Amino acid sequence: MLHLRDYGDHRESVEVPFSVSQMGIANAVSIARSNVPRAIAGLREQGQLIERKAHVTGVARKRKAYFLTDEGLRASDEIHRSISQHPIRLILSNEEEVEATIGESCDISPFPLRIVDVIRYLLDDGVLDLRQLSGDLVARDLTKSIEKQLVTMTTDLPRPKRFFGRTRELESMVGLLDARPTCLLVQGIAGIGKTALAYQLVQEFTHRRNLLYHRCQDRESSKAFIESAADWASQVSDTSLADYVAATPAPRAKEVARLLLESLSDSPALIVIDDHHKVSDEDLHEIVLHIVRGLDTTKELGVVVLTRSFREILPSKSPEGAILTLAFPLEGLDPDACRNLLTSFSELDPAQFQQIYAITRGHPLALELVNKGATTSTYHGTLEQYVEAEILARLTSAQKRVLSALCIFREPIPLEDIPFEGDAHDAIDALVSRGLARVSDGGNFDVHDLVREFVVRGMDPSLKRDLHTHATKHYRTSSSGGDLELLHHLTFSGGHDEAARMVVDRATELIRIGQLELIDIIASLDSNLVSPRTWSEVQMFLGDLLALKGDWDGAELNYQSAFEQAEQLGADRLVAKLQSRRADIDLHRGRMTDALDKHAIALKGYEKHAEHDLAGRTYTNLGAILRQKGDKKAALEAYQQCKKVIDSAGSKSHHLVSTSILLARGLLELGELDAARQAAFQAHDLSVANKDEAQIARSHAVLGRLHARGDDQTLALHHYSEALEGLSDIGDPRSVVEVSLMLGEVLVDSGDLEGAIERYRGALAMAEENDLRMQMGEILARLGGTHPDRKQRTEDLNRALTLFRELGAK
Repeated sequence: MLHLRDYGDHRESVEVPFSVSQMGIANAVSIARSNVPRAIAGLREQGQLIERKAHVTGVARKRKAYFLTDEGLRASDEIHRSISQHPIRLILSNEEEVEATIGESCDISPFPLRIVDVIRYLLDDGVLDLRQLSGDLVARDLTKSIEKQLVTMTTDLPRPKRFFGRTRELESMVGLLDARPTCLLVQGIAGIGKTALAYQLVQEFTHRRNLLYHRCQDRESSKAFIESAADWASQVSDTSLADYVAATPAPRAKEVARLLLESLSDSPALIVIDDHHKVSDEDLHEIVLHIVRGLDTTKELGVVVLTRSFREILPSKSPEGAILTLAFPLEGLDPDACRNLLTSFSELDPAQFQQIYAITRGHPLALELVNKGATTSTYHGTLEQYVEAEILARLTSAQKRVLSALCIFREPIPLEDIPFEGDAHDAIDALVSRGLARVSDGGNFDVHDLVREFVVRGMDPSLKRDLHTHATKHYRTSSSGGDLELLHHLTFSGGHDEAARMVVDRATELIRIGQLELIDIIASLDSNLVSPRTWSEVQMFLGDLLALKGDWDGAELNYQSAFEQAEQLGADRLVAKLQSRRADIDLHRGRMTDALDKHAIALKGYEKHAEHDLAGRTYTNLGAILRQKGDKKAALEAYQQCKKVIDSAGSKSHHLVSTSILLARGLLELGELDAARQAAFQAHDLSVANKDEAQIARSHAVLGRLHARGDDQTLALHHYSEALEGLSDIGDPRSVVEVSLMLGEVLVDSGDLEGAIERYRGALAMAEENDLRMQMGEILARLGGTHPDRKQRTEDLNRALTLFRELGAK
């Protein structure tokens, strides 16, 4: 209504401005053109808006145009008066910040702005940055005739209060990113201005490209970036990456990069990854590496990585010699920029400035500290010596204690949670005024990384441990803190045994959601300070995490070490669990006899302790291996033993739904239809009783397979369809692929080869998205036996063979 209010005079005109067309309205209020009819439908129903076809300036054919009625104009006047009084903050072109209302900002702006323009460019924190706008930009945004909605995700990007210098670096970076898809590696020490430069770069591309800014944190793994990128990409183009991430506990780096590149292939985009050095997870590095290598598949994608590392963490050239990454090492600011930062000096003679410049070496944060009162009377050989001698050493004991406490935390914390005897307000106010502490959103406090480095480096070990102990108390009672932060502080406060026990208690859930940060936590534990039994379990779960990542060698080493220690301790249950896991590794590597032996040992432990579910699963594993070896008689005996376990569970049988499903599948493969039918119906009844949608869907899949074997194709298709619908709803790609394979078999049996091939191709696409390589090989093998084209069959079979060889299958 605010937009159309300015065009009331054109209601009776033969030719009308582009601004009253659907695309013009979409441009003005920043929505998709396709959403305009829905957005104005309510106004039309209330009699506040009319629609008619008219000649639109610059458009050949008549288009729908929209105008406010007299009643609509009266309503828009009231809205205009109300919105005009809303307070905002403006940043002018000379860096000055002023408070104003939305209405006043239109008069203050050096170029024409309407209220609807102010709302469109207003940032989430109520700031209108006029430095990034111009009359030409506003006019361009209002008159673009193609639908191009840009998505910006820069919530974590701090806005610098002041920015000077870096003109040459900024112009070079913008020019390179505009020229072609490229990657820029910005390197510099802490506090040198990497993030401030990133902010300016993002502003340069605002309203020009889709923008993603991700700031890495010490406590995060690659998954934080993956989830942010998936959410962003789903808004930019499609949800393929988001679907993959939602369905996969441990997304593969190569697949994440592939899906992201595909989503952005035709979209103008810029990805900025800040503090890359903070994440030790190699997966993030692998993702960036694959993205950089695939930039040539996109039209207008730029990647900027900011790091403290001066190593060549990304390749500068491809094997063919093409430039992939350009390095931008940041040095101190130039003298003119430095002078602009020293605002507290009323007069600064050249000699005094040269002394400050020599001490700080143009370092922006050091200059800020000098500007806020730090002395420059003595020259020091390094910046570190200067900060320690002239800034930290001059703090009061209370200020030092509060600053030390802030440095121990890896995230902003409230004032009341700072471990300090007495009132910390004065100390924290002094630290903030000196630039050593800062207030984050929500009124919490933290410190700059450079300050944290200096303080922690010189901190007394006993004080450090004491502060970590206080931090554990904070996270035990905090509703916002997570398990990983508590584990981090437990480890550094000397609570290794408690941290290890917490890992054991929470590992199953953390592994289920793919919390791979747990690997770094476990690596920081001292096994000598943890009870042997607990350490064995920790190693077992570390093996599970490594297996989840596909690191089979690392998983096997941890399982072996944990197994040896558990045997020495006489921990039968733990020995059994480890034997099962080691058997899975053996099977993965084609060592079937070794796998059988280990499963047999595990079985004794499960039966001794009445672990019905684990015993039943082990019998199904034994049956599957014996089937592969061709010993059908022994396989049937294993399945019969599994049936006895389920029957003996009594009231606990509802925990054995998965085992019942596995049993039914195994019996079907042996051709034991009657026994399979009994197990399948038992599984279905138990899953319905449990109200477990996932298990109900899987039981439908088994029933479908059962009816397919019994030549009842109609019932088979019914159950498979139910299974696919249920599994798709719960986001289980592995099971969807497996059921699709079964459904393809039914279609082949019924003579519908075209339908089967289509089903197999769909399953192959899902398997590729989720990096289910074993299933990919099986699907390709099926296609190799089904496709009518001989050349295609050969190609599919060769791909299947290559995949199986890569997986080490025998």
